[in-house]
Amino acid sequence: MTSPDPDDYEKIGREFEAAFPSHCALNWDHAVKRGDRVSRIQRADNPMLPVTGVACKTCTKLIPRRH
Repeated sequence: MTSPDPDDYEKIGREFEAAFPSHCALNWDHAVKRGDRVSRIQRADNPMLPVTGVACKTCTKLIPRRH
C-alpha cells in the first residue's frame, strides 16, 4: 500500500504535543512519540470526510495550512 500524497491534505487547528505514542495518519511507517509536535488533518478536496489520527512531526512540516 502506498502512502497518501501530503498535498491531498491540509492542517486544521494548531500544532500540539502528542499525549501518547501512535502512528502517523498519512504514513504508517512514521511513528508518533509522546511529546512530538503533531497536527490534525483533513482532506483538501473534501473536508467532510473524516480523517482519524494525527500527522507526525515530519508530515506536519510538509502539509499546508487550511486556507
